[in-house]
Amino acid sequence: MIGNTTATSTTPNNTFVKISGTTSDLKLLKFESDANNRLRYKGNEDIVANVFISIKGTSPANSAGFTIAIYKNGAAGTNSYSSTGTTVNNQAFILVSETQVDMSADDYIEADIKTTSSDSPIIIFDIQFRARD
Repeated sequence: MIGNTTATSTTPNNTFVKISGTTSDLKLLKFESDANNRLRYKGNEDIVANVFISIKGTSPANSAGFTIAIYKNGAAGTNSYSSTGTTVNNQAFILVSETQVDMSADDYIEADIKTTSSDSPIIIFDIQFRARD
């Protein structure tokens, strides 16, 4: 997703939400993208997927802090987080996370974000999301 203008609504309650925006696929192989910001494993054998995510955004408010996570099947559990420090209004930031995720047929992963100090919607204008076995 490059040049996204869709805002992701967040609340300062440490709740992760799926990053909003229209994503496009480059090369899927054993994965499919059946929804925006989602990679679903379509192989027949269990794998340990190497997962990489990089996001770019701009802080919507002073004193905002953000954390990204890779969610599997709609739930936390990959133990891969990356956080900003406290930002100021309109400050650009980049977050990168890389981990390994056990996956079986039809498992899916998504990129989620949370804020601990701002209730202003955030626009993640670029996301790179990869998984491979």
